[in-house]
Amino acid sequence: MRKSMNVSNLACLVLLALALGSCKKEQTESTATGSLVTRIVFEGSAGTRAATSTAIPETKWDNIKQIQLFLYEEATGLIKFSDVFTPPTSGGTSYTKTWSMIPEGNYQLVLVANANSASDAIQTTISGVTAPLAWTGMNVRNFAADALGIHYQPLAGGFPSNINTALPPSHTLKPYVAPSEIFMAYSPSAVKIESGKKTTLSGALNLKRDVSLMRLRLRTNDKSKGFDNTQVDFAHADASILIYTLPNKIGIHKENGGVSNTSDEKAVLVAAHGASTFLNSDPSSGYDPKVIISGDFSLWRDIVVFPNDGGRKSGATQSPAQRYYVVVTGRAPAGHVLSDQTKVPTGGALVAWAGLVEDYFSPNLIRELNLTLSSGGSLTIPSTPTKEGGLEIEISAPLPWDTNLTNTDMEL
Repeated sequence: MRKSMNVSNLACLVLLALALGSCKKEQTESTATGSLVTRIVFEGSAGTRAATSTAIPETKWDNIKQIQLFLYEEATGLIKFSDVFTPPTSGGTSYTKTWSMIPEGNYQLVLVANANSASDAIQTTISGVTAPLAWTGMNVRNFAADALGIHYQPLAGGFPSNINTALPPSHTLKPYVAPSEIFMAYSPSAVKIESGKKTTLSGALNLKRDVSLMRLRLRTNDKSKGFDNTQVDFAHADASILIYTLPNKIGIHKENGGVSNTSDEKAVLVAAHGASTFLNSDPSSGYDPKVIISGDFSLWRDIVVFPNDGGRKSGATQSPAQRYYVVVTGRAPAGHVLSDQTKVPTGGALVAWAGLVEDYFSPNLIRELNLTLSSGGSLTIPSTPTKEGGLEIEISAPLPWDTNLTNTDMEL
């Protein structure tokens, strides 16, 4: 389906007839089977607040590479059926897909999109299995839903050489790449499969992102503290955006899933690197509306990240130990005055600014960070997140990560 379909009109509907089945008799205690029918749509985010910029990435079925369906037992939490399928890329807005021979029982239905570690920028694991592996329709069966985890994918080859050179020699940081857009959907209540019957869910299942979007906007012309960063080149091979303290995983379980409430401060997302790290004009496509640049904030980058809000488990809290730590780098010319009042040597050098993001990221929401470079930076990239640094971080309210702006309720 190549047509452009956004969330505001919910025109991208998929009619999914699930006559779900298991082909392994030994995995069930009953040979009685039934079927299930449901619809899938994208979920909006009415009720969130608007941020300074207005550009919203478009959401359409082209965002979805593949979907994996899981059925886990309500009583035991064990996955009894799973299958991976690809939505159609053309030929209308709905299609029908049928599986047979699903055993009788009460199940929680879960859909997870864009979590194929063989093709997406994530890594998947099953607790109890030694090495990470791509989930298939068969290798997840009879494992607990809680045992499945989606992780950041390690950056092949390690840190880029110029970043590695600017890090302290004894650092133990580990580089990762930005994740794919992970979507999930759940049946609102238990799905009862009965022999010879077709169970139809009331209402559609809403595919909703389980990741966040960090919108980083950069201001380089602030001279209020006596530093001048206007000559720093953020379109150089030395430019980069690094994000420290990555959550350990995202789980698929309806109640206990979502992002983990633990993070690794040594895990670093190499969000962007090189000449195209920062964009200096509003997007020409893929966004509606398309305004990001405003006033002095003339550089920007959108970065998909895991949420760090504690997850869906009842009683989960937002831990200060999970807050993201952001580092930006650029190429400063010889003579540039650094934060410690020393100057960049002949030939120029990579210079870094760092700061702690005091607020949290939630699923399917954009949080905009307006970063003002108020100091001269440092020749060394930090090896440990700290609250010290020369980067002022202004955190705006989150945006819904969809185009459904007319239905957003605001309370100030």
